[in-house]
Amino acid sequence: MTEFVKCCHACGEDWNEPDPPTFADTCLRCGAALRVCANCRFYDAKTSDWCREPAAYNDRPRDPETASRCEWFQMGFAQKAGASKDGLADCEAPLSAAEEERRKLENIFGP
Repeated sequence: MTEFVKCCHACGEDWNEPDPPTFADTCLRCGAALRVCANCRFYDAKTSDWCREPAAYNDRPRDPETASRCEWFQMGFAQKAGASKDGLADCEAPLSAAEEERRKLENIFGP
């Protein structure tokens, strides 16, 4: 069964806190900011604005890996990948919101 976790966009370290990261939170493993567009469930690198939440248009920073104070931020889930070269399990790229929902349903009802 596929495992989905919240994790750092830069190195894949798991985010196990119940609350979303704050503007000041950084990854314990690599030091990257955690409250960034690249960690958000609305992030989509394939779109020109890299955000699927229209209401967040004015809150977006210029760089999706820069800490953001966006009110629409929701920590996204990523698919758990295999062990990395340092022996720690990493995440694959964050899933789109639609893909995230589809996979949750697959986990419940099967493919």
